[in-house]
Amino acid sequence: MGDVTRPGSASARTKALQQNEELGAAPLMWNPLYNQGTCWSVDQRKAKNLEGLVPPVAETLEQAADRVMMQIREEPTGLARYELLNELTAHNVTLFYWVLVHNLVELAPYVYTPVVGEACQKFDQIFRTALGMYLDAFNHKGRIRARAGQLVVAH
Repeated sequence: MGDVTRPGSASARTKALQQNEELGAAPLMWNPLYNQGTCWSVDQRKAKNLEGLVPPVAETLEQAADRVMMQIREEPTGLARYELLNELTAHNVTLFYWVLVHNLVELAPYVYTPVVGEACQKFDQIFRTALGMYLDAFNHKGRIRARAGQLVVAH
């Protein structure tokens, strides 16, 4: 299994993502591919001007994953667990995949069937953060290619 803690080799990253990584604090915290949450080391926090932007405790990825799993297990419903995982994806992709890969059997129902079906049915009630590109074949007909081009240019 590959290393799930890195979003790809530097040569495979886009110029925008490389610039994001070099800029420090805000872009790193707002980009779910680079945000490490409490897993930033003390030295990384100093170097990237992150001090004060994350809780003062520096955790390992394993410790953060254990904390997330504790939170997931405390949720009363499958849909609530789905929402927590969805929110994690929107903020820290590395931690999300670490948690998922190391707890796949337990979490599969919350990232696939049956809970994703329920989430689709109740999407209007649970939407929190955009996690991709949403296309409406009826309302965007004839404009999808143009919109996709704008998104590629913007990043």
